[in-house]
Amino acid sequence: MIQPRFLGTERDGVILKRLTLDDAPVLFDTIDANREHLSQYGEPTSRNNPTLDYVTDSIVAPDPPDALQMGIWDRDEFVGVINATPGPNNIATIGYWVAEENQKNGYATIATRSMAEFARGEFRGVQAQVAPENNRSKRVLARSGFMFLFPMHTSQGIIELFHFIGVPANLDSSLKSTQ
Repeated sequence: MIQPRFLGTERDGVILKRLTLDDAPVLFDTIDANREHLSQYGEPTSRNNPTLDYVTDSIVAPDPPDALQMGIWDRDEFVGVINATPGPNNIATIGYWVAEENQKNGYATIATRSMAEFARGEFRGVQAQVAPENNRSKRVLARSGFMFLFPMHTSQGIIELFHFIGVPANLDSSLKSTQ
């Protein structure tokens, strides 16, 4: 998969920027300030990143190594993370989070639209998995061009699987990628 340094979004000033070591302190501080928020629905972000060293290691050596990890930035403010992780059958899985204080500003939706459009050009398909009770994330996916497929049983319990079908045509032209 191509690892772009930046992906544009439909909103001026909001970009997705590939995470670098320089981002580790702000990423850790944001995770640390949002541990309760990020632990909802059994999400692992908070427990997988207990220290700055863990965050640094996740940037230097992502798991899996070909995952695309990007920060969501509104000008100079870090607001969250979005990832595209390659999986079986050349299908990417998108995951994201936005800091609690930046919720309800559309960041997750516009970041998901941009990442999904990029990933669609790199993979056979693009999907997302959501805890059944995470209604806010399900709305983000619906607004971002994803369609609910079915519930799925996993070792962590039941999740709901969504498949990307496309960003509405009037938004397509505003998504930009820069290497």
